[in-house]
Amino acid sequence: MLREAGYDFLQIVPTRGLGGAIKEVATILPVEYTQQPWDPARNFWEGLRGGLVNTSDKPDLLNFAIFSTEKERGQVWESLFREDAQHPLMIVDNFAMDPTYQNSLIEIHVGLGLTPSQIVENLKRMPLELPAVVDLGHLRHPATEKYRRHWPRDVQKAYNKAEMGPIGDWPTSLRATLPFARAIQVQNVPGELEACLAGQSTVLEEMLALIREASFSGDYIVEVRLKPRKALMSKGYVRNTLTDVCTWLKTQV
Repeated sequence: MLREAGYDFLQIVPTRGLGGAIKEVATILPVEYTQQPWDPARNFWEGLRGGLVNTSDKPDLLNFAIFSTEKERGQVWESLFREDAQHPLMIVDNFAMDPTYQNSLIEIHVGLGLTPSQIVENLKRMPLELPAVVDLGHLRHPATEKYRRHWPRDVQKAYNKAEMGPIGDWPTSLRATLPFARAIQVQNVPGELEACLAGQSTVLEEMLALIREASFSGDYIVEVRLKPRKALMSKGYVRNTLTDVCTWLKTQV
């Protein structure tokens, strides 16, 4: 389905039960990237404190049910690296990287708690020539608790939750980090995907236009937000949406 829809590779985020199915998954498309889940619940009790499906920034029970534990994630990555001779690149969400993944890529997002110039200085010290993955959703998300909890305490005090934090506005941060980017994660905010596919103007299109004007030639990773209930109840929704997104994205890059 994915190949027919126009996709060339996969990005894997470890979920429960994936470890034993890596070989089968890799036959669908090559696995070129793998990523740590964003702020997963560490255990059942942490998920319980967050509620069933929490609208706040704390991990919830649904989060705990979907994403694997740290031990299970290690098993997924061990299987993935063993089965795939190309060793997909690991995407991490902070500069304090696990030494196991020294050739990691860093995801650029609000939660880093750094200014664009500070991010660039850190990128210059990383081993890979193009060490960044720019997430177009996280790059423009206000600095809510989900992101702020990872900031140094003095940085947290300097900004309120309605602000973007040290990273500033997305045009500035995107222009600064794009020269270091190996891949772009095309992630929409709620309601934006439908607007894009309907031909309406969106911020996501503005971001892709800036990237296109910069002659970016790396990978595009589609991380669209689908509607879970519709995915379960509507036959063909997932396939048709992924096909439409790929077709639309090719007109933007």
